[in-house]
Amino acid sequence: MSAWNRTFTEMLRKSYGSFWGNWSLDTSIKPGALGIIDTDTGEFQPLGVLLEGIETEETAISQLWDLQSKGVIKSEGQISAGATTHGVKADFEIKWEFTRENSIMSKFVQDKKVIIKNLTTAIQKHRKTILKHARLANFADKNGNIFQGFGIVSGVIYAKSGLNVGSKSNKKNASFAISGKMDEIKSIIGEAEVTAKYNSVKATDEIDYHISPEKSSITASQNIPIAFTFTSFDNKLPIPFWTGRISELCLTIKNTGSYIVKAKLSYTTEDGSQKEKKETLSGGQTRSFGLPLSSTQVRLFLDYTGTNMDKQLGWGSPIAEWTDGDKKVEVGGFWPNATTLKED
Repeated sequence: MSAWNRTFTEMLRKSYGSFWGNWSLDTSIKPGALGIIDTDTGEFQPLGVLLEGIETEETAISQLWDLQSKGVIKSEGQISAGATTHGVKADFEIKWEFTRENSIMSKFVQDKKVIIKNLTTAIQKHRKTILKHARLANFADKNGNIFQGFGIVSGVIYAKSGLNVGSKSNKKNASFAISGKMDEIKSIIGEAEVTAKYNSVKATDEIDYHISPEKSSITASQNIPIAFTFTSFDNKLPIPFWTGRISELCLTIKNTGSYIVKAKLSYTTEDGSQKEKKETLSGGQTRSFGLPLSSTQVRLFLDYTGTNMDKQLGWGSPIAEWTDGDKKVEVGGFWPNATTLKED
């Protein structure tokens, strides 16, 4: 299996946070779909099961989706008109050349984001179904513990039209081109506002591509999923916005100032007991706290020694709030000036 989706996902996360990419434009990806993420390739493997009766909410998206790695060169221009598919004449071409191995470009006209409403409630309502299919996929044990990697598509970004194109090599003349009427093919990538349509595509052997509309000389019949969020599980604990296997939460504090800072971290464990950890940081030092994934009501108290300018932070459910289970906090300030606090 190709790892294009892994490359695509790594690129889009720089702008789109915890999303997974849908390189192949797989239409089985929709809110409530059960499946498995292959973390080696980044591919979603659907189980053909869609949770019934889930509520969703939609948000319109008007901006264009435009991702491109180095080594991609775009050109366009008039071409000699000639008979092509279904007798339609093409008079314009947009072409992309790829000069680097594994270089990609992704351009779409976004339409909306659809997410599962009240995700926690939906999971509780369908827990038996989720566990049943996790076991069938060998992603759960007899005690009802589900393994990371299995889960639910919890949110999807949909597009009206667009294309994903990548080059498998750095051979010269690796290229992809679409041709047709100028405004129609420009509309596929959001550079015009008429019906998106193309007449033909040309791609060299090194190119892997996926385009919507899927067929030439027709318009797209439905919006297509281009990226999605995924909720996985660690035993019975849901992990919203799962981006890969994690074993614990990690809070890292960096002191960039001159004040000595005493950090106290408190949290509630799965059985309801209260725990506490402490560290002291001089200027320039970094300390990390490891916490169980199920930790809730996390509170960080920061005592800037010798001042009355102490600070604190709190998170109700870090597993749902910290990307990749990590949180970075920077403390600072130089005597006798104000203390500072910044979280990332």
